[in-house]
Amino acid sequence: MWFTMILSGFEWTSVSHSIVMGSLSNFFLSLGRSWRKSSHDLESGGQILVIGGVMLVIYDSIQFGSDQISEYDYQVNNIFYLNRKWWERVTFDLVNLMLFRVHSR
Repeated sequence: MWFTMILSGFEWTSVSHSIVMGSLSNFFLSLGRSWRKSSHDLESGGQILVIGGVMLVIYDSIQFGSDQISEYDYQVNNIFYLNRKWWERVTFDLVNLMLFRVHSR
Protein backbone atom coordinates (compact mmCIF):
# COMPACT_ATOMS: atom_id res chain seq x y z
CA MET A 1 0.00 0.00 0.00
CA TRP A 2 2.86 2.38 0.85
CA PHE A 3 4.50 2.11 -2.56
CA THR A 4 1.15 2.35 -4.36
CA MET A 5 0.29 5.59 -2.58
CA ILE A 6 3.68 7.10 -3.38
CA LEU A 7 3.27 6.17 -7.04
CA SER A 8 -0.24 7.60 -7.19
CA GLY A 9 1.11 10.75 -5.55
CA PHE A 10 3.29 11.39 -8.59
CA GLU A 11 0.17 12.38 -10.53
CA TRP A 12 -0.99 14.94 -7.97
CA THR A 13 2.20 16.38 -6.53
CA SER A 14 5.91 16.35 -7.29
CA VAL A 15 7.95 13.20 -6.88
CA SER A 16 10.00 14.59 -4.02
CA HIS A 17 6.91 15.75 -2.10
CA SER A 18 5.28 12.36 -2.45
CA ILE A 19 8.38 10.54 -1.23
CA VAL A 20 8.99 12.90 1.68
CA MET A 21 5.39 12.85 2.89
CA GLY A 22 5.28 9.08 2.44
CA SER A 23 8.39 8.42 4.52
CA LEU A 24 7.24 9.85 7.82
CA SER A 25 6.29 6.63 9.61
CA ASN A 26 9.27 6.96 11.98
CA PHE A 27 8.13 10.49 12.79
CA PHE A 28 4.71 9.23 13.85
CA LEU A 29 6.27 6.43 15.87
CA SER A 30 8.41 9.08 17.59
CA LEU A 31 5.28 11.11 18.37
CA GLY A 32 3.76 8.00 19.92
CA ARG A 33 6.81 7.52 22.13
CA SER A 34 6.61 11.16 23.20
CA TRP A 35 2.93 10.75 24.03
CA ARG A 36 3.77 7.77 26.25
CA LYS A 37 6.66 9.69 27.85
CA SER A 38 9.24 7.11 26.73
CA SER A 39 11.12 9.20 24.17
CA HIS A 40 14.78 10.13 24.01
CA ASP A 41 15.97 13.65 24.83
CA LEU A 42 16.84 14.45 21.22
CA GLU A 43 13.53 13.33 19.72
CA SER A 44 11.68 16.56 20.40
CA GLY A 45 14.19 18.57 18.36
CA GLY A 46 13.88 16.15 15.47
CA GLN A 47 10.10 16.32 15.64
CA ILE A 48 10.21 20.10 15.40
CA LEU A 49 12.51 19.89 12.36
CA VAL A 50 10.20 17.38 10.66
CA ILE A 51 7.15 19.58 11.27
CA GLY A 52 9.10 22.51 9.80
CA GLY A 53 9.95 20.37 6.77
CA VAL A 54 6.31 19.40 6.25
CA MET A 55 5.35 23.07 6.41
CA LEU A 56 8.01 23.88 3.80
CA VAL A 57 6.68 21.13 1.50
CA ILE A 58 3.17 22.55 1.77
CA TYR A 59 4.49 26.09 1.20
CA ASP A 60 6.34 24.87 -1.90
CA SER A 61 3.14 23.27 -3.21
CA ILE A 62 1.27 26.54 -2.73
CA GLN A 63 3.97 28.72 -4.33
CA PHE A 64 4.64 26.48 -7.32
CA GLY A 65 3.31 27.88 -10.57
CA SER A 66 3.32 26.43 -14.06
CA ASP A 67 4.65 29.75 -15.38
CA GLN A 68 7.99 28.79 -13.78
CA ILE A 69 8.30 25.72 -15.99
CA SER A 70 10.56 25.69 -19.04
CA GLU A 71 9.82 23.84 -22.27
CA TYR A 72 12.42 21.24 -21.31
CA ASP A 73 10.48 20.35 -18.16
CA TYR A 74 7.45 19.33 -20.22
CA GLN A 75 9.54 16.65 -21.98
CA VAL A 76 9.87 14.44 -18.90
CA ASN A 77 7.50 11.60 -18.07
CA ASN A 78 6.08 13.04 -14.87
CA ILE A 79 4.22 16.13 -16.07
CA PHE A 80 0.78 15.36 -14.61
CA TYR A 81 1.13 17.60 -11.57
CA LEU A 82 2.53 20.61 -13.45
CA ASN A 83 -0.90 22.05 -14.31
CA ARG A 84 -2.70 21.10 -11.12
CA LYS A 85 -4.16 23.85 -8.99
CA TRP A 86 -2.30 24.64 -5.78
CA TRP A 87 -5.08 23.32 -3.56
CA GLU A 88 -5.05 19.96 -5.38
CA ARG A 89 -1.33 19.56 -4.72
CA VAL A 90 -1.66 20.60 -1.07
CA THR A 91 -4.67 18.31 -0.56
CA PHE A 92 -2.78 15.30 -1.83
CA ASP A 93 0.26 16.20 0.28
CA LEU A 94 -2.00 16.18 3.34
CA VAL A 95 -3.75 12.97 2.25
CA ASN A 96 -0.33 11.34 1.87
CA LEU A 97 0.63 12.55 5.33
CA MET A 98 -2.55 11.18 6.95
CA LEU A 99 -2.43 7.84 5.14
CA PHE A 100 1.08 7.19 6.31
CA ARG A 101 0.07 8.15 9.82
CA VAL A 102 -2.38 5.26 9.68
CA HIS A 103 0.25 3.05 8.04
CA SER A 104 2.71 3.58 10.91
CA ARG A 105 0.35 2.24 13.58
